[in-house]
Amino acid sequence: MILTLHFLRQLTVAEISGKLGVPERAVNAVLASGRARLHAALNLPSQFPLG
Repeated sequence: MILTLHFLRQLTVAEISGKLGVPERAVNAVLASGRARLHAALNLPSQFPLG
């Protein structure tokens, strides 16, 4: 849900936090984890930025 809101709906961390009623640090943690999983799944070099 958080990845969809951020990458497809282009909402900010603050907007996602407000919509879901969770702390911004939790949103940031999910985004970091999602980016890491995308890098691994797509075999991207670590210096290739996502978001």
